[in-house]
Amino acid sequence: ITAAARGEAHVPYDLSGRIDVTLEEPVQLRVEELAGRVADEPLSLAGPATVTLAAGAFALDDLSLRLGDAQLSGGFALGPQRVAAEARLERLPLEMLGRFGGPKLHGQVAGRLSLRGAPEDPSGTIELDATGVAIAAPAFADVPSAELALSGTLEARRLRLDLRGEGVTERPIVANAELPLVVDLAAGAFEVPEEGEVAGRLDGEIALARLADILSLDDQRLEGPLRADVAVRGTVAEPVIEGTVRTENALYENGTTGTVLRDIDLLISADHRTVAIERFSATDGGEGRLTGEGTVELDPAADYPVDLHLTVQRARLVIRDDVTATASGDLALGGSAMAPVLSGTVTIDRAEIVIPDRVGPSIAVIPVQEIGRDVTDGAAGKGDGAASAFTVGLDLTVTVPGQTFVRGRGLDSEWEGALQVEGTTAEPRITGALQVRRGAFELLGQRFDLRGGTIEFTGATPPNPVLDIQAVTQAADITAVVAITGEAMSPQFQLTSEPSLPEDEIVSRLLFRRAAGRLGPGDALRLAAAINTLRGGGLGLLGEARQALGLDTLEISGEGLADAEVRAGRYLNDRVFVEVGTGAAANSEDVRVEIEILPSLSLDVDTNAQSQSGVGLRWRFDY
Repeated sequence: ITAAARGEAHVPYDLSGRIDVTLEEPVQLRVEELAGRVADEPLSLAGPATVTLAAGAFALDDLSLRLGDAQLSGGFALGPQRVAAEARLERLPLEMLGRFGGPKLHGQVAGRLSLRGAPEDPSGTIELDATGVAIAAPAFADVPSAELALSGTLEARRLRLDLRGEGVTERPIVANAELPLVVDLAAGAFEVPEEGEVAGRLDGEIALARLADILSLDDQRLEGPLRADVAVRGTVAEPVIEGTVRTENALYENGTTGTVLRDIDLLISADHRTVAIERFSATDGGEGRLTGEGTVELDPAADYPVDLHLTVQRARLVIRDDVTATASGDLALGGSAMAPVLSGTVTIDRAEIVIPDRVGPSIAVIPVQEIGRDVTDGAAGKGDGAASAFTVGLDLTVTVPGQTFVRGRGLDSEWEGALQVEGTTAEPRITGALQVRRGAFELLGQRFDLRGGTIEFTGATPPNPVLDIQAVTQAADITAVVAITGEAMSPQFQLTSEPSLPEDEIVSRLLFRRAAGRLGPGDALRLAAAINTLRGGGLGLLGEARQALGLDTLEISGEGLADAEVRAGRYLNDRVFVEVGTGAAANSEDVRVEIEILPSLSLDVDTNAQSQSGVGLRWRFDY
């Protein structure tokens, strides 16, 4: 018989072969040739293989099959009274399993299988050795490869497995398990009875840094050892887990929030169907402390109910450039492990919120629809194998009794109020408001005292509160009022006065203590630049000129053309600054050179058109 087949069944195949058939008792099929490609790998038969069919008996002899670099060899015989099987697997790339629908892995596996005895209750052994095992996904690129050795025995319908893993952890992970297994080749049965007893044990230690890599915790870091000593008993239907998992002197860092937890001490114990956190404590590296306890029920039908409690005592939980916060409170994590919810009350003992001087340009988000892929396919392929983001529901009441400071863009203030935090950790929704207690606002070189204001959180994600602040100051014969409104990331400024004056007149009285009509050309330019800044403009005329000329400084001073002066400066390198000045009057040019000797000590040398020179030392101490 000669045959050829081409098509796809999970993977594409293209095969051809020749079989010699002997139609006598027993019937023999001798596979003389078999070649082609399966899953884009070459397949071939190293030598003829024989299949023998007799009454109640089957045998396969001299099998030696190659698929790519992998080779499967052995034989199998099944009769009414006895079964005998030997198989050997060599150099099987684990990448090939992914093509057949298995997990996507790197590495190579080899093994042996032996089976002997009565068909209804055979005994046997299995050995598997895997080298260079790693998960083939970008999220696990930093996880080192593992070496795994598995051995097992089947006897009297009990399967015992022993596993040893090395490479990922500092110490080898050792695990063993014993469970019921019914193999009845005569009846074609293969099952694990639910009433059968199980037993097992896991003993190992893994570095938390490796665990963070495996879990793909983006922008988070863990350090310290995690030790596990866990045993399993009971039945297949109702297993009982006992043992402990612990870590001491561990470290956790969150790059997004700036949270740093040190001296983490955690003890988890398992008893029957309950996992209990018997002890949890950590510090923020200072006086702040966190303690907690709780339980997780091993009930899959209820999605593993969670009941955890955490007490926070003056801990710095947020440390970022724009926000730092120290908090206290009592928190509870409830619900289930599949959908946990964090609730409780939090008191902000102290916080610093910095309004950035500049924000980056907003970037348009272009909606993309991929033609030819349905929603389920897109969801399945999202992230290229990366772990799904774990989110926690939020239901928190945040109290701000004071000592919450908002600073930046000229604002220096203290606030109080109450907030409600809902949503999830991925998309928090903050509502509520903060009211000003005291503070000041600096604008155009003038100090404005706050006389009222609120910061309202509207539930936007990410949080971007709305400002409504008023500040006043006295200037000449008017009271100037500046209103700060709009979103915190792009606030708007409006300047008014009592009695009412145009904006340029208000600014003139603030800067120069006189009306705009009495200003010289230099002051008029400064006035225009100040108004441009107040309205949220760009560089202004002087700034554009400075930028076009490639200068570091450029300024114009003087009340009239007769005493107007222009000064321009530039750094020649990190330590040498040169400034040139000239006025409307004849022979008013001068040159100044500043040389930094030490970070706090510099040398000044200046000379003018009359050849008059001066040398000075400048010392400065910032505190």
